[in-house]
Amino acid sequence: MEIENLDHLGLVAALVDEIGLVELTDELLPPHPLNHISPGQVVKAMILNGLGFVSAPLYLFSEFFEGKPVEHLLGAGITAAHLNDDRLGRVLDQLFEYGTTLFFLNVAMQAARRFGVNVSQCHLDSTSFALDGEYPTVARAEGASEAEAPQAIEICRGYSRDHRPELKQFLVNLICSADGGVPVWFKVGSGNETDSQTFAGLMRAFAEQWQTPALMVADAAFYSEPNLQQVGSLPWLSRVPQTLKAAQTLVDSAPDSLSERPCDLDGYRLWEQRQRYAGVEQRWILVESPHRRESEDWLKPLEKQEKGLQRSLRQLCSQVFACKPDARDALLRFQDSLTGYTLTQVALVSVAAKRPPGRPKRVAFVLWAQGFSRKEIHRRLWPTLKMVGLQGKAQCFPDELSGGEQQRVSIARAVVNTPPLLLADEPTGNLDADNSLQVIKILKKLNSIGITVIVTTHDEHLVRISNHPVVQIKNGRLHHLRR
Repeated sequence: MEIENLDHLGLVAALVDEIGLVELTDELLPPHPLNHISPGQVVKAMILNGLGFVSAPLYLFSEFFEGKPVEHLLGAGITAAHLNDDRLGRVLDQLFEYGTTLFFLNVAMQAARRFGVNVSQCHLDSTSFALDGEYPTVARAEGASEAEAPQAIEICRGYSRDHRPELKQFLVNLICSADGGVPVWFKVGSGNETDSQTFAGLMRAFAEQWQTPALMVADAAFYSEPNLQQVGSLPWLSRVPQTLKAAQTLVDSAPDSLSERPCDLDGYRLWEQRQRYAGVEQRWILVESPHRRESEDWLKPLEKQEKGLQRSLRQLCSQVFACKPDARDALLRFQDSLTGYTLTQVALVSVAAKRPPGRPKRVAFVLWAQGFSRKEIHRRLWPTLKMVGLQGKAQCFPDELSGGEQQRVSIARAVVNTPPLLLADEPTGNLDADNSLQVIKILKKLNSIGITVIVTTHDEHLVRISNHPVVQIKNGRLHHLRR
């Protein structure tokens, strides 16, 4: 007797067959007559593997199907051995050469037709996927033009949605229908792309490929003068950033001066105002909810109090006391100061407090003082030292480092906790030209991964070579030298 485990994969395979994915893939990527398994069947196997909730390297792909009814799921005569990494790699190459966005488009259009998905209203957004590893940039083959070669994305650092700026990443842009949230358009992007620069182009590409003027809903990153002009007459719906003067004026204006619209939602009020921005006529809707305002009146102070208590608790946990009675007294004093909160599952642990020796390792002192675990400190420390070029100086003391290296240690200590803002006061003041250039390169790298960097300097050469906004303080006033 032979037992094979089907689990939920039978339902997944049935849905794939109902869409007609295998036949469509074989039509777009014609199989070779000598292949045991067609590209469509390989894509179906990838979907089954992906929804099998197993993460394994590509060369172990065939092991996933061992002990499963492969012929029932994929077709007669197919075995797990046919799903080797060579076959999968060749199909992935075919998908890349055909274009993943175009392939997904064909699948989505066929699924929408078969299931009657309405795409008259869609939602556009993006997310990032962080990756471990170097992922060096691959140069285009010599003699291949940009138009001929498939366009590969760049896996690099950028704004991280999952708060891992130390890792390289890539982006996924996805358009879903309002009818059931079905994905109808997909495009991957380089890790340093921004929504404000790509959303308008994605909306136009979607409209051209689907041949339908769908109402596109996007967040405030879309709303900018270049994007509005680029989308032209395409219908869209977005939140207007309150950083715009006109938006702030509308929010602060008296309700009596606006045109109120009827609203069926209990507790909500709507006002409408015609606006012209970026040469585009628009209809702005101001939404107010008394219930939200009432909840914010008590919720905001509560959240602020909770953040303060969490910060105080972290500081208390990071303290090292001479003896247990001292630690117990500090804990009781903290408990007595709480109002509406209580401490549970408290334990006093004996630890050997050791400061990391050596100047570069003191980069970790910021994390150590905030109570981070040894594992987390080690995970953050070495990428930071590598970023400033000091990974080989981890055991050196201050007198063993040059002036430029000591300056880079200061930068590493300032950014190891990934702050949103870095203030650099005369970072090149006592350095020669070469070391000054290294420090500036590091600051630019930090800015490229999403950290706002403000530099104060008297170095006119540094100001001249910078391509960033420059502000001069003269007689107590700010003067814009370059925007």
